[in-house]
Amino acid sequence: MPEVDEELETILTIKSGRESSQVQVFTSPVWEDPFAWGIVFVDAMRILAAAYAEEEGATDSQPYLERIKEGLEAEYKTYTSPITPVKPSGAPQ
Repeated sequence: MPEVDEELETILTIKSGRESSQVQVFTSPVWEDPFAWGIVFVDAMRILAAAYAEEEGATDSQPYLERIKEGLEAEYKTYTSPITPVKPSGAPQ
């Protein structure tokens, strides 16, 4: 696992339990172009798919990536939870 760059800032936090989950995205723009978020999300999806494959002893993570994409497309079409912007503690409201 690569070393963590201590100068990086947290921009996305995901907390999950058996009954619920919470996603927090700090609302100050990190990049000039929102396109960059697409790259971040696809990277995260690939990492998660590889983790599922490893956990299941599979050599191919593609089925897991496809399943994650199905969930992404379903949520994109019909939101399952309200959107509430969150600012980091100490940030101006």
